[in-house]
Amino acid sequence: MASVPTGPEGPEHHGRPRDASQLATRETAVHAAAGAGFLAAAIALALLGDRGVPWRWDVGIALAVAFAVAVLARFDIGSGYAPPTQLVFVPILFLEAPRYAPLIALAGWTIGRLVDLARGQTHASRLLNVPGNCWFAIGPALVLTVAGIDGPDWGDWPLYLLALAAQFAGDVISNVVRDRLIFGGRPEIELRVLGYVWLIDLALSPIGLLATFASLHGRFAFLGVLPLAGLLVLFSRERTRRHEAELAAARTREAMIAGASHELQTPMAILSGLVETLVRSPHLPDERRAATYDAMRRQTAQLRHLVAQFVDYARLKAGQDLLISLRPTPVAPLLRDIAGAWPSTDVAIDVDADDVAAKADPARLSSVVMSLVSNAVKHGPPNGPVTITARIEGRRVVIAVADEGPGLPADRLEAVFDEFDRAPDRREGAGVGLYLARTALRAQGGDVRLANQPEGGLVATVYLPVSPR
Repeated sequence: MASVPTGPEGPEHHGRPRDASQLATRETAVHAAAGAGFLAAAIALALLGDRGVPWRWDVGIALAVAFAVAVLARFDIGSGYAPPTQLVFVPILFLEAPRYAPLIALAGWTIGRLVDLARGQTHASRLLNVPGNCWFAIGPALVLTVAGIDGPDWGDWPLYLLALAAQFAGDVISNVVRDRLIFGGRPEIELRVLGYVWLIDLALSPIGLLATFASLHGRFAFLGVLPLAGLLVLFSRERTRRHEAELAAARTREAMIAGASHELQTPMAILSGLVETLVRSPHLPDERRAATYDAMRRQTAQLRHLVAQFVDYARLKAGQDLLISLRPTPVAPLLRDIAGAWPSTDVAIDVDADDVAAKADPARLSSVVMSLVSNAVKHGPPNGPVTITARIEGRRVVIAVADEGPGLPADRLEAVFDEFDRAPDRREGAGVGLYLARTALRAQGGDVRLANQPEGGLVATVYLPVSPR
């Protein structure tokens, strides 16, 4: 098996996405030189080696095709990948004269890469990599050819170990030299990757050898290893899927932390400035002092809301339920307190009656409406006020938060409630506000929905059970 180097992107990089890109000029030159050297060595070995076992076209073609199937089953390792070709390469060494093994491996690897090319999974220029990737085949073929091996024999096991060591040496030399010339990578990095490759080779070599012995009594018995290669494909894809899911989750968490930091900085910076104003101007006029305290109260409310959001999110991610305490909750005073967190020109309230009460957790309901108003203020026009209305419809309390902004595409009205979802034009925020809002409301027997208004703008509607009078 050969490890395919793809660059120094680190452990988070997968070789296959990079395969779709065109080779750089330096890569092209190095791979061309490595490929030319391999072809010269492989052809010389095939022409000059002991004639020994006669060439069998049917077996040779079947071996090349089987090798191609193994090439398609690949494992992401570090910054490259490695296919389980050892399952087929061992039979190649014994079922045909070993001097032909490098050329059969080249044919199989080329077929596999042509399949990738037809699927659009690789760039045509990367076919130039194939001969250089086959250097691993030269060492064992040379060892067995010099030893005059013309078929499997358990008594030759020391030679088999020597051939395997020669294969590993070929991997080291070809990969380290190419990586050094192209990327300037350190050899110890490549050796760590190759260590995993060698462990896989050691595990698969006995299976390949058993398939070789079986083929002495059944011409194509070695094809029996292909179902195992298929199973390894499934395991490899599942491993890659899980790795990518974990990586995506880590990146979304990082995005949330970055968004949280941005959102927290704004009220904290304003509060810091207001405190400095009070410290430096102890004799402010009463009207200005009152305005300063009012601004501090608004920013403190915003800060408290943001911190509560992140605490709730942490609880959910820890597998804990939100703490919900349902009781009759008058809606009008709660909405007035929320509106007070913004200048009066930004938010307007319209409640049908002051005695409208919902069966809800006051703190949770306040956090939900705060999130909806914050989104509406942030994404609505600068001079367009956000309107909060509350009314009773049958056995439900309905709270609506409407803005005069551009609204959302119809296919986004539900998607924005997904965790970490962001509107296409949104460049800040943690991306969990609407997710937490719906989660909290559904825990209280309610829900929240978004809709575009006919006259323009977006309305977020909260539904909660009405509290018995």
